[in-house]
Amino acid sequence: MKKQVAILTLGGLWNYGNRLQAVALFEALKKLNAEPVAIRNGWDLDPIPLTNHQPVKAAFEHPFQTLRKYQRKQNFVKFATRYLERSEFLDNPRTNQLNDLVAFDYVVTGSDQVWNPTIVNDQYFNYFLLEHIPAQKRISYAASISVARVDEDASALFKHEVPKFKAASVREQAGVELLQAITGTDVSVVLDPTMLLTQAEWSTLFDLDQIAVPKGKYVFTYVLGQKSPATLRMIQDFRAQGYAIVEFHNTDFHQLRKYFTKDPAEFVAFINHAAAVITDSFHAAVFATIFHTPFTIAERADQAHQKMSSRIDTLLDMTGLAKRRMAEVDTIAEVLAVDFAASDARIAERRVESLTFLQAALRD
Repeated sequence: MKKQVAILTLGGLWNYGNRLQAVALFEALKKLNAEPVAIRNGWDLDPIPLTNHQPVKAAFEHPFQTLRKYQRKQNFVKFATRYLERSEFLDNPRTNQLNDLVAFDYVVTGSDQVWNPTIVNDQYFNYFLLEHIPAQKRISYAASISVARVDEDASALFKHEVPKFKAASVREQAGVELLQAITGTDVSVVLDPTMLLTQAEWSTLFDLDQIAVPKGKYVFTYVLGQKSPATLRMIQDFRAQGYAIVEFHNTDFHQLRKYFTKDPAEFVAFINHAAAVITDSFHAAVFATIFHTPFTIAERADQAHQKMSSRIDTLLDMTGLAKRRMAEVDTIAEVLAVDFAASDARIAERRVESLTFLQAALRD
């Protein structure tokens, strides 16, 4: 009999990595003969940040941006509806309106930054620690903390709740070390769910060859932080060599109109067909690796966006692609010269280990 499994993760109806990891975990659980359901929670109701202005004021002052962001969210809703089995009911931890998940054999929290107290706080932090779920049903898969240290309140909650889990895993080695220091509990490091599926499985799932992408040779850029001078120079060097530049994270009028409303499947297709990827995003680097697209990790000029560093460090070390940072790969020739054979073998080995962890967690 198939296990009924509830997935609790961030709603992310505007975040590429969030939706892709949710779909990947959903597909991985199906491969393990489970019947997963993604539980909708109040995070799904949060508006997409518009500008630094108040949302209503922004809607009037920036009507074009408001429209495009609404369209993007609608496309993400359609994507989630197509690729995920989502609960009809809605949990809302903010108001403590939580549904009884007694019908589920197990509840999985993760992946994404569900255990990052700088993003997930108050009632949501307790919610993603599965405080309301019986201990024997609690599983964490690739839960990400993404910060080097946590405050006393978060530390106390980790110490109280993590040892209760039937099986606990995180996405970064730094998270293992932090939790072991706080709780004394053994926690596993597993692959981000997006790497539980092979290149062929992603291609089939999204029917990537049928998704329209730019013609000709282009460089896909997805830089979430402020671009450093080195990043800007690299982009200009590619442009000077005749490459089109496809900027997925650019809010100026022209770029917003062209790419901002693309859904997560299109995000993957654009990376798959690119000549190269310039990014500071963990998941963009993951999909570049999966699809053998040469890439370099962009430097960020602002320190406020350094939280992805441990995730990217773990990825590069695990795949044997440590020298993909722009400080070490600073010419077009060096960006394009990458051998993915070793990374394929390493990911395949870790995929077996991670699926074995998940399969064991689902046993009675």
